[in-house]
Amino acid sequence: MKKQKLCKICNHELAPAILYLHLFEGYSYKRIIAAYGSFIPNLNLYNISNHLNYHISIRDIKEAEATKARWEKYKAQEAAA
Repeated sequence: MKKQKLCKICNHELAPAILYLHLFEGYSYKRIIAAYGSFIPNLNLYNISNHLNYHISIRDIKEAEATKARWEKYKAQEAAA
């Protein structure tokens, strides 16, 4: 990710998870805050909106797509077992 110094999400290790949940699992900003608010200090609607609208690159989206593909493969293997 293009880490922005002042962005609370860019500088956190959960940034890829937030992108994945929003893009592929359909989590709303409020649901992300409910899930990760206790892990990321001062997480709010403005921070998430700013991060997802201005700090995400194509490379980040491709990494999230690869994560989704790995997750789907894992779920298929578990279902077959």
